[in-house]
Formats: sequence, structure tokens, C-alpha cells
Amino acid sequence: METAEKRVPIKQFCFVCTGNLYRSKYAEACFNYLCIQNNITNLRAFSRGLRVQPTEHYEHGESFTVPIRLAIPTYERMVKRKIPFCLIGATNQMLDNYDCASSDKIILMNKNEHIPWFEEGHSEYTNKLEWLEIGDKNYLPENGYDGPAWEIDDALGAIEVFVEKFFKEQL
Repeated sequence: METAEKRVPIKQFCFVCTGNLYRSKYAEACFNYLCIQNNITNLRAFSRGLRVQPTEHYEHGESFTVPIRLAIPTYERMVKRKIPFCLIGATNQMLDNYDCASSDKIILMNKNEHIPWFEEGHSEYTNKLEWLEIGDKNYLPENGYDGPAWEIDDALGAIEVFVEKFFKEQL
């Protein structure tokens, strides 16, 4: 019996943070923008979260954009850099095993913050992991993370530096 699937020569990279509204979305946008700028058609990034929830349930007083679900600082940084919004998913999404299986690399935004949650549901994919030390503006002591709360501009700037370097390594 013939399968309806066809494997294509595209490498995918999944950027992962907590809610998929801020750090991972920005990494996805930056990577895909570099692909467009450099006429690279066989690489792409997407992003997911490990604790995605409806934005009306967030407790940290964050504000988000509508209809695209983004943290406002991420939205503003994309506008400032003229990164097209068609390069990111329209809403925040939870990481699942298909995402892990179809990724060449899975990049966690913060090792201490995200490894416990990742291993909880996706431990068979730890061989694909890479991680950064970019924290959120809120730290998560309930998850064993007691690192610094990052200033938003510092976090987004660190993501830009990482993505540029990571992108060049893929060429």
C-alpha cells in the first residue's frame, strides 16, 4: 500500500519557550526572516510552548496583540525591524510529539526553565535539544528556575544574536 506522505528536503527548527508568545515567537520570526533575506528555501523555523494557555488566563499582567497572539514587545520589535507577520504562526501552540519528530533541532529558550517540562512529555527527543540561557521577564521558581528575570530588550537582543549565529551554522 502506497503512503500519502512524501518526504521533502526541508530542515525544520523548533524554538520553544513557556507560552509561545514572546521569546520563541521572536526566534521563529528572526530565523524565517533571515531565510527570506538570503533566498534560502530549504530551511524554516516554527515555534511552540511548553505551558500554552489562553491569554485571558495569564496572571503576570501581560498584554497581547489580537488577532495574532503575541506579547506586545515581540510585536513592536517585529514592526521596528520590518519582519513580516506571515513568517510566524497566528497563535500560540503547545509542543507535541509530531513537532519534536519533524524537527532537526529543538531549541529551548532557557535550559533550567524548560528542560523539566520538556522531559515530562518528550524525553525521547532530548537528543535533538539545544538550549539557551535567555530567561523570561518573570522567573519560575515553581519549576526549579531561579535565574534572573530578563529585561525584555535584553532578551530579544540575545535572541537576535543567537538566531543570526545559528542561521549561519545551517548554511
